Amino acid sequence: MKAYLPLIINILLLLMGFFIGQTSNKNTETHESIKPLQTIREISVIQLQERISDQLKINISGPVRLVLNDQTIQKEGDHLIPLGQIPGGEDLKFEAFPYTGNAKTMKFYPSTSQFARGTKYQYRRFFPSKKAALEAGFIASKLVK
Repeated sequence: MKAYLPLIINILLLLMGFFIGQTSNKNTETHESIKPLQTIREISVIQLQERISDQLKINISGPVRLVLNDQTIQKEGDHLIPLGQIPGGEDLKFEAFPYTGNAKTMKFYPSTSQFARGTKYQYRRFFPSKKAALEAGFIASKLVK
């Protein structure tokens, strides 16, 4: 019996604490509920219009701020957004060469295709013709006609 005495005392203390906590919760005064501040809800709409080369044309209406790379757009109206990568000097080569090769897969694609644009810049190889790509050891993809 003496071995169980500390256990019984702990259980009684826990039960007393529980009942004291229950009675103190009932005695608290009720306050008026806090009313939330009224907010003005404005809806911003970003409408995707079309894809032009490797850019996406969007129309923005409403208050919105888009942060793309180092560029911030806060004005309403039509905007062109680059797709897939940060535009740079390497992207200008797509316009100059009709075929882009992927040195990792050893395939080449038309430079206007999404597969060419999706090739990581370190694996990109540009070719002026199909013959040049084939001579370099690249295999034509299904997109090359």
